[in-house]
Amino acid sequence: MRSASLRLSLAALLLMVLVVPALASRTRIRHRIQVNPAGVDVAEKSDADRDTFTFREVHRSGDGGGNIRFRGRDGSIEIDETDAVVRMFSDITIDSGERIDGDVVAVVGSVTVRGEVTGNVVAVLGSVIVEPGAVIEGDAVAVGGGLEQEPGARVSGESVSVGFLPLRMGPPTLGVMLALVSCGWLLSVFFGWLFALIAPDRTIRVGATVSRRTGLSLLFGILALPAFVVAIMLLFITVVGIPIGILLPILYLVMLAFGHAGATAVLGSRLLRRPLGEGSTFGAIVAGSAFVAMFFGAAAVLSGPPGVLRTIALFFGALGALLSFGLSTIGIGAVMVSRLGAEPRDVRLARRGEPAMPAAAPPMPSPSPGA
Repeated sequence: MRSASLRLSLAALLLMVLVVPALASRTRIRHRIQVNPAGVDVAEKSDADRDTFTFREVHRSGDGGGNIRFRGRDGSIEIDETDAVVRMFSDITIDSGERIDGDVVAVVGSVTVRGEVTGNVVAVLGSVIVEPGAVIEGDAVAVGGGLEQEPGARVSGESVSVGFLPLRMGPPTLGVMLALVSCGWLLSVFFGWLFALIAPDRTIRVGATVSRRTGLSLLFGILALPAFVVAIMLLFITVVGIPIGILLPILYLVMLAFGHAGATAVLGSRLLRRPLGEGSTFGAIVAGSAFVAMFFGAAAVLSGPPGVLRTIALFFGALGALLSFGLSTIGIGAVMVSRLGAEPRDVRLARRGEPAMPAAAPPMPSPSPGA
């Protein structure tokens, strides 16, 4: 089907190229088009020469692509038809004896070349492996991964490996990803334990503000970072304000961790199905942070096999990142709205033997019978 469509398109192109100049001429040109497995033949003759057709030849080289050439008395036109290979969340292997007339690009995947590639070979968040006997006419580029060119392989262009920060690494192994997820979870648990130990009531009040005034906390959280950046720039303009400007980034990070702890406590309390402030605040923080880490863990496990599982892994990873970002943004906004956890006054951590204070907005009093 593709070959037939291509031949029809070529025939239409040839008609436009040959017929339009003929209309502007006094001599009438007639054309005959023949389509055969070898290509497309276009014949032409004028009224002055009624018995002779002069053929323009169209040849297509290769079965899977290559160059399409129009050859005639007026010169030649070449149109390149390439067989580029582009895949996402999957590895690409060019076997021995296989030829790709174009570029080979893998996004979140690696490329192994054993055959021949006339274009460039690029792997984004993956590695490029050029085995013995392989030929790459263009460049070999690995972004965020390694580049291995074994003896006997030939790369006509440049061989470039671009790492991040300034590490050269491909897609991390499952053990490395699970270790990173565990470290992130332990870090969240540590700061949650620290704030729950130092300021338990204020942590609960920040959580109550997250629950009661979610929209306002989100707005303040979004504006917090730009406001801090502007404040730092203004303080650095004056010599006196430089020490305060240096301390503001530290203050921002402390407020961010404080707000994240309070918001995670709310999430953990919902998962444990108990009111905020009842029971251990640290236990609620552990449950909430474990729920977020679960998405990152699922993304790490599913990112190994190629294909649709990597797409699902990306979805879980994005969902975990969105949830973590949302908790931090709403949390730091709640820290600002609650005045560093000083409000609301009716919320505090329930001591042993005491009922939990309400985290949600208190109900409106019912009207008196005489009202």
